[in-house]
Amino acid sequence: MDPRLRGVRLSDACFLSIFIDHSVIIKGMKKVLENRLLVYILLGVGVICLVAAVYFSGRTIFFLTHKPPHFTRATDTSLIQDWMNPAYISRMYKVPKSVLYENLGLKPDQDRTPLKNLAKEIGKDPSELVQTIRNIVSSFQSAHPLPSASNNVFQ
Repeated sequence: MDPRLRGVRLSDACFLSIFIDHSVIIKGMKKVLENRLLVYILLGVGVICLVAAVYFSGRTIFFLTHKPPHFTRATDTSLIQDWMNPAYISRMYKVPKSVLYENLGLKPDQDRTPLKNLAKEIGKDPSELVQTIRNIVSSFQSAHPLPSASNNVFQ
């Protein structure tokens, strides 16, 4: 048995320090400290990383605590024009596309076609089709009102 290990238990932290050549570690540290440029570069990178972590953590906390107001649907149907398409009207006025399709007799692949082109395909006047859609949207919105603002979690 090695005389250096006599009286030392294996679980002691000193056990590992016996087998390490401390002079190699000290020489390595001296070389690193002698090269001050490397030390300054590493410190600079560390500071930049720390600043970036604080910045992005702050942004995350801000966006998690400051929710944007809940988007409400448009209610003024007089703004519906013949250049709009059914998908746009459905999204802005919160009317399901299926309601527009059923009432107008459209196919789902026509949702990106402007109303003036749809009127030509159906054989109606564009202003007549726009008025029909305004009536459909108005009747849907009156039948399905939005919840009151008091139920809004983010206010």
